[in-house]
Amino acid sequence: EPDLTSLIRDAVALLRGQTLHPGLEADDVRDRLLSGFHHILVDEYQDIDADQYDLIGALAGRTLDDPDQKLSILAVGDDDQSIYGFRGANVEFIRRFREDYDAEFHHLVENHRSTRRIIDAANAVIAVNLDRMKTGHPIRIDRHRRAHPVGGPLESLDPVTRGRVHVVAVPDASRQALAALAELKRLHALRPGLWERFAVLSSQHHALALVRAALEQAGIPVRWRAAN
Repeated sequence: EPDLTSLIRDAVALLRGQTLHPGLEADDVRDRLLSGFHHILVDEYQDIDADQYDLIGALAGRTLDDPDQKLSILAVGDDDQSIYGFRGANVEFIRRFREDYDAEFHHLVENHRSTRRIIDAANAVIAVNLDRMKTGHPIRIDRHRRAHPVGGPLESLDPVTRGRVHVVAVPDASRQALAALAELKRLHALRPGLWERFAVLSSQHHALALVRAALEQAGIPVRWRAAN
C-alpha cells in the first residue's frame, strides 16, 4: 500500500504529464483533473516539505508559460512558527513564495487569542531570531481587547504571576513533571473546576508521559493528544 509521500509524488507526475493515462494525451491530464478549479488556499505554508512544495506548484501551474492554465494561490504561513522542522518541513519555501508566484505580502500581526503579557513575551523571544520575515512588524493584541488587563483574568486573580509568563528551573524531567503538577494545582485552586482549560506542551513524548503519570496519580483528568 503506497504511503502519503508516494501518493504525492505520483500526483505531481500526473499533473505534469509525466505519467501516461489511457485515453489522454500528457498535456490534457492536468486540464481534465483541474477542470472547474480556479483558486488554491494553502494554510500553514511554513510547514510544507519538498514533495508538498512540488504538489502545490504543480496544482498552481507555477512553471507554466500560459497564464490561462495557472490557478490563483493564497498561502497563509508564519516563519516564526517553523521551529522543529518536522517531516522535513522547510521554512525556505515560504521565503520563496513571493518570487515563485510574483505574490503580494500582507502581514497579519493582530493576535486574537493571547493576553498582552504573553504577546510581549513572545515578541521578546522571536525578536532575536535570525533572518526573520516580519522584522519591523511586531505582533500586537487585537484592537477589540486593547482595554483588557494586560495579564488577562489572571492579572487580578493570580498574586504570583499576575498573568506573566512564569519560568521555573528544574534539574530533570521527573522533577519537571512534579513542578507542572504543583503549578496546575495552584492555578486550579484560584478558579476550581476548569481542568479542561489547562494544556501541557512538550517537544518530547518522554517528558509528557512523566507529566501524565503524575497527573493521573493525583486523580487529575487527562486527555492525551500526542502529535504523530
